[in-house]
Amino acid sequence: MAEGSIGGRLRVIRESQSLSQAEWALKADIGLATIKKIETSGNVPSGETLLKYARAGFSPGWILTGAGNMYLDDAAAPDHDFHSLRRGTAIDGELMGRVVDAIARLYRELAISLSPVDLGRLSAEKYEEIAAASSDPAERMAMVKLMAVQLRKELLAPPQADARKDRA
Repeated sequence: MAEGSIGGRLRVIRESQSLSQAEWALKADIGLATIKKIETSGNVPSGETLLKYARAGFSPGWILTGAGNMYLDDAAAPDHDFHSLRRGTAIDGELMGRVVDAIARLYRELAISLSPVDLGRLSAEKYEEIAAASSDPAERMAMVKLMAVQLRKELLAPPQADARKDRA
């Protein structure tokens, strides 16, 4: 699987730690079958799995999209071991998981196709908006629900007419 895919990026993470799939499963507390499925068949990781990678110091945004830095901490270098990466997590894992889950669920309910890359991009964008607006965990969770309501409204809104039509 290519590095340009989600499975390929997860393989890069595991290999950066010089670990087998079984060793990574134990260290990251992720099921071996889950790791194998994602790395080989390109399944999209669940919000819970993304949280475990975030706790290990890896960027969920990079995992889903390939954009930005692989590490949450820009100073993290590939020679750092797994345990040193776990300490400096800069993402609220619970919030990220809830955002990914809310968006995926909404698109599924509306029967709108959303690629894993687009799910990652949209989730990262909405996560950043919520995280920037409040630092209170309870407020952030309430904002996830509001974000989903607003996104539903945007998705169901009729397309806007082009305001630049030629005037005769």
